[in-house]
Amino acid sequence: MQLFKFEADRERFLVAHGLKRIILSNILECSPQEIPLVFGPGNKPYLRDGQCHFNLSHSGNWIVMMISCETEVGIDVEQPNASGEVPFSMVSHPNDDLHSTLKTAEQQFYASWTLKEAMSKWDGRGLDRPFNEIRLEATSGNTYRGYHEGTIWHARHATLGDGAHIAYASANPLQVFHLAVS
Repeated sequence: MQLFKFEADRERFLVAHGLKRIILSNILECSPQEIPLVFGPGNKPYLRDGQCHFNLSHSGNWIVMMISCETEVGIDVEQPNASGEVPFSMVSHPNDDLHSTLKTAEQQFYASWTLKEAMSKWDGRGLDRPFNEIRLEATSGNTYRGYHEGTIWHARHATLGDGAHIAYASANPLQVFHLAVS
């Protein structure tokens, strides 16, 4: 928490991780303090017994969490910054194929960023994986496949009501997804 430069980011981190414990405690039927967390590669938290997999992200006014009882997952949310700068070189693979519904450079950048960060968070590598080395391939709906070093992910992207972008990813196509917004 102390690694964040701004107080608002530290507070968001604290709230997000508190909510994570509350949600997991309801699923596991234990107190939030008893959640059996261990840390794997990239310091990604896991439940010691592997009962379910989860991932967490926060940006701007958003905190998102994904839980799966079937497979590892990654999720990312990004609130576009006010500067409007979009450093495509950090995120763009020369063979990326994005859905045509993403009209502006900003939409394309944030869709690419959230998809690639969700894919990278799947195994705990997060920002350590060069996003411009992950190739995106648009599939049906708002879904994608991502490719990097022999790994294939399945992912979905959405734009939220205030313009924030959200994406989730897994090695297996996820059939059911419930988005709770409040």
